[in-house]
Amino acid sequence: MDPQLIIGAAISFAAGSFIYIVIYFFVYPIYKYRKIKNQAVSDLIFYSTSICSEDPDESIRNELTRKITLFKKHALDLGECFDCLLPNWYKLMLQKRKESPGDASKNLMALYNTSNLNHATARINMIKLNLKI
Repeated sequence: MDPQLIIGAAISFAAGSFIYIVIYFFVYPIYKYRKIKNQAVSDLIFYSTSICSEDPDESIRNELTRKITLFKKHALDLGECFDCLLPNWYKLMLQKRKESPGDASKNLMALYNTSNLNHATARINMIKLNLKI
C-alpha cells in the first residue's frame, strides 16, 4: 500500500475521532441544556401570561393543563442535564453568571405542584431569577 494513503487515513481517523469527542462531550450537552432552558422559558411565559388573564376560554385552560404537566418534564430534564451532561467548565461559567439550573429545576417542580396563584407567581419569579431571564 501507498504510505501516503496510510498516513492520510490515520490523520482523517484522528481528526474525525477528535471532532466526534468534542461534539459529543461539549457541544451536544450545551445545546441540549439551552434547548431545554428555552422550552421551559417559553412554556413559563405562556403560563404566566395565561394565569393573569381574567376568564380564559376552554382551549387556553386545556393548554394550561398541558403546560403544567410539561413543567415536571422540564424540571427533570433540566436537572438531569445540569447534573450529568454538562461539562464542569460550563457549570463553573453558569455559576459565575449566577445562573442556577438546579434551583430552577426545584422551583419548576414546585410550580408543577402549586395551585395557588400567589405561590405560582412567586415560583415564576424565582425561576426567572435562577435562569437569568
